[in-house]
Amino acid sequence: MDCVEPARFGARIQTVADLDPAWVLSAHLPPARRMAGALCRNLAGAPDAPGFVAPDQAAFEAILREAGGHEALSPAPGT
Repeated sequence: MDCVEPARFGARIQTVADLDPAWVLSAHLPPARRMAGALCRNLAGAPDAPGFVAPDQAAFEAILREAGGHEALSPAPGT
């Protein structure tokens, strides 16, 4: 997250932590009860974490095969 100013990011996270909400609701994760502190601590480390590098097409196909998702690599019937 090299486009984030760590001090400003940390201040925003601290604002949420100070609220100490009983629940944290997300569109991508299940409801988290009494976990705001842990979630904020995890987020606080994000600016220092290495960026995600997605696999190229060949590596992605290898991952699919290994996971048993090889059907996704087959052409659709009639194509």
